[in-house]
Amino acid sequence: MKVLGSVTSIFDKTVNLLAFLAAVIFIFAMLAVNFGVILRYVLHRPQAWVVDIAAMCLIYITFLAATWLLRKEGHVTMDIAIGLLKPRTLTIINIITSLICAIMFLLFVVYGAYITWDHFLEGRYSAHTVLRIPTAYTLVIIPVGSSFLFIQLMRRAWGYYLSLRRAAPDQE
Repeated sequence: MKVLGSVTSIFDKTVNLLAFLAAVIFIFAMLAVNFGVILRYVLHRPQAWVVDIAAMCLIYITFLAATWLLRKEGHVTMDIAIGLLKPRTLTIINIITSLICAIMFLLFVVYGAYITWDHFLEGRYSAHTVLRIPTAYTLVIIPVGSSFLFIQLMRRAWGYYLSLRRAAPDQE
């Protein structure tokens, strides 16, 4: 059991680090966009690379921060509908939705890894962009981020299952 606690701690620290990295990328993207605006409108020297970098940053920010947000239960919920449910029903719904989402993100991991590897082997580059960034560099965050989301969703489902078992009346 101590090993599981260590693995959980390492996972949580990694998720925190990924969220911090997302924040750093967000600040970088914000500065790059502001830099681009100043160059375009003040110095009349537009920089086309800013759009490419900002788009790539948005993908990375999404997949790096999503697991942290999920762990904090910070995603959007329908409070009106949830408020009408009994706690046991809500817990069951949370288990089911966590498992469905976990399956979806497992598919993202498998298919995303396949597509990323395919793009890497074929040496594909982004079309219609100034920087011509290899698409594998953009795509790789999808299976990586999705793997963290898969694990967190399974942890979430397990946590709800344990709370459901604790709340259930003794059958003895």
